[in-house]
Amino acid sequence: MNRTTTTINPPPSRLRLSALLLTVSLALCIPTLPACEYRAGGTQSVEKTLYELRSQNADLMARIEALEQDAVNRRAQIDTLEKRLAGDTTQVPGVSPADIPRVVRIDLDKLSHAKDTDNDGRFESVVLYVQTLDQRGRFMPAVGQAVVTVSTTSGEQTQPLTTQSFTPAEFDAAFRTGLTGSHHTLRVELPEPTDQPLQIRIVFTDGATGVTVELDGPLDDDN
Repeated sequence: MNRTTTTINPPPSRLRLSALLLTVSLALCIPTLPACEYRAGGTQSVEKTLYELRSQNADLMARIEALEQDAVNRRAQIDTLEKRLAGDTTQVPGVSPADIPRVVRIDLDKLSHAKDTDNDGRFESVVLYVQTLDQRGRFMPAVGQAVVTVSTTSGEQTQPLTTQSFTPAEFDAAFRTGLTGSHHTLRVELPEPTDQPLQIRIVFTDGATGVTVELDGPLDDDN
């Protein structure tokens, strides 16, 4: 038995009405899209995503500028060292090697202190403001290795608590300058809190000259 399939098409008027309704719906929806809280990936709004992207771009640009300036500074330093090794340095009349500033000693700024963060009468760490000084007693930035030893004192007896080394990169990164002057801020955590007077010993080896200078003395309480 043969079966006949008949397709019933909607009248043209209904098709035109459906198309009109779809057009009107889109027209009403499109102007509201910027104000809608459309969520990319279902997690955050477009505005927030754009803000984060702009912030990341600004951060990257700042990093690039810092790296470019660091590259310029390092290139100048390399050129100076290469000329020095080759003996191709310009001699200025009236200037002797003894006049060239170089690190000859280190000192602790008076603001250096031991920290008692919970006010229990015991120190948990020390904060050292290390100044690298030239032959005229002037501060000069330096890069080198620093070794800090913190000890307790009782009478004439000294008991080492901890020793911490700072690489040239760490010492350089510790440089600070402000209203209190210029120094390298070194922080050392103690292995356990103590209420005993503290003695500080710092051994610094200058990366420019290879000269080693030392400092040994008491540290003030938290101030």
